[in-house]
Amino acid sequence: MDERAVQFRVGAITLATLLITLILVFLFGEGPDAFKQKLTIHMKFTEAPMVMSGTPVRKSGVVIGRVTKVELNKEDDTVRVTAKIDSGKVFTTDVARISASLIGGDAVVNIERGREPVPRQPVANIAEVRGLSYSDPIQVITNLQDRLAGAMGSVTNTSNELGTVVHQVGQLIQANQEKINRILSQADESTRDVKEVVRTLNDTFGTPEAKAKLKDITEQLPELIRSTRETVGQFNKVISGIDKNLQNVDKFTSALGDQGQVLITRLADSSQKFDRVLDELLVLSKSINSGEGSLGQLVNNRELYDSLNRTVANVEELSRELRPIVRDARVFTDEIARHPEKLGVRGAIERSPGTKWPTTVR
Repeated sequence: MDERAVQFRVGAITLATLLITLILVFLFGEGPDAFKQKLTIHMKFTEAPMVMSGTPVRKSGVVIGRVTKVELNKEDDTVRVTAKIDSGKVFTTDVARISASLIGGDAVVNIERGREPVPRQPVANIAEVRGLSYSDPIQVITNLQDRLAGAMGSVTNTSNELGTVVHQVGQLIQANQEKINRILSQADESTRDVKEVVRTLNDTFGTPEAKAKLKDITEQLPELIRSTRETVGQFNKVISGIDKNLQNVDKFTSALGDQGQVLITRLADSSQKFDRVLDELLVLSKSINSGEGSLGQLVNNRELYDSLNRTVANVEELSRELRPIVRDARVFTDEIARHPEKLGVRGAIERSPGTKWPTTVR
């Protein structure tokens, strides 16, 4: 074969090999990215295991750049990772996180979207992106295993304690089975009694006639209480007049001196009786205001209510008739207190027609 033909063939094969190599490098290397605009960013991590020059930088699973430099900051022992990325792919609110395959594999720097509500703007050249701490998957699994072991122990202890409690509750129920049955039976009977009471009350007060009667009685109660209070007020006026008369009698007895000792004793007894009457009237007024005693009968007995109205009317008429008598008695006692000599000493001591006095004086 001609030597020139052999040289030509060898040169052609060599040139073809170089062209194929360049094409492969361009397709599978950084050839396609050579014409894209690149930015340099810095990322700061507390640790960056398995990150080296050439480590891919991804966002949403798409490679947008590669790490160009990894260096240790001696001041605070942090790692500064420098990478070249495509322009317009990373924003100021994004954060960087290192991740690695669980079983072997190279590390990857993932760009994730941050949670800050500020407007998103593309990062500038030589900007710094905040890096998040790296979590080793093996260490996470180890810590999770320790926590699971503690949790399983807690669950076991809780299960044992729960079994003990259930056993004790079972023994308690078995020991008090008769009491529990009796309590349930009593509760059932009580429920039936309550239903019967409710049904009875409904039958008693559920009719329109009973409701109308209760309404009528309720409307009449204020008028009855007002009349009773007026009657008590008139009694108080009568008692006030009697008290004034007693004061006049006291003046009269003081003028008599030792000779009127028996009269003073009787007047004192009368005063005590009046005090007891006042106490009884006070108890009566409390009973009326509290709804006890006769007032409870007024709710169901119309005749008693009418009778009480007639009694109140009679008392009012009696008080009107007593007023002239009390007035005359007041005038009489005032006159005797001012001029006791009108009776005379003998008339005050001995019995005289129309006036009863003690016949003997100590």
